[in-house]
Amino acid sequence: LCNEVYRGLQERSWFVTGRVDSRLFLDDFAFSDPSVSASSLDEYARGVARFFTQGEDGAVMQVIDVAPVDGSTIMVTWFLDAKVNLPMSPRIKPYLVKTFYKIDGETGLIRFQRDEFTIADWDVAASALLPGSPPPLLSSLLRLAAPCPAPPMDGAADAPLGSRNDAV
Repeated sequence: LCNEVYRGLQERSWFVTGRVDSRLFLDDFAFSDPSVSASSLDEYARGVARFFTQGEDGAVMQVIDVAPVDGSTIMVTWFLDAKVNLPMSPRIKPYLVKTFYKIDGETGLIRFQRDEFTIADWDVAASALLPGSPPPLLSSLLRLAAPCPAPPMDGAADAPLGSRNDAV
């Protein structure tokens, strides 16, 4: 599944376009990040496509890593540099995102997505609302070195977060 997610993100950039590969997701997929949530894949895809400015000068994402965390979780680390669909199409401060996919044990499909930002959500909002240019790319990339542990999700407290299982 890690390879399929990586290929799909390379081809479709669904974190910023909303063009998800529905073959990888359960029908009752849900999403959450520090600011918003969605209770279906369609709601997630429409929300992403509406929020980020599309096109050559719009939202850009770059996958850094896709790796299993444990037998039921995949983590995608990716870089976001984007304009958002607010008045005057502001560019938000670039930052890294850690996306955690929970995998359904019966189907092997993604059932839940939780995003964590390497900067505070108020900082993202402020960068969209206040004039000024974003910080240099280097400062955002250096955040990758800082640990960003994920809290346990849906009873996964017994699974060590650092363990890797290639079966996912």
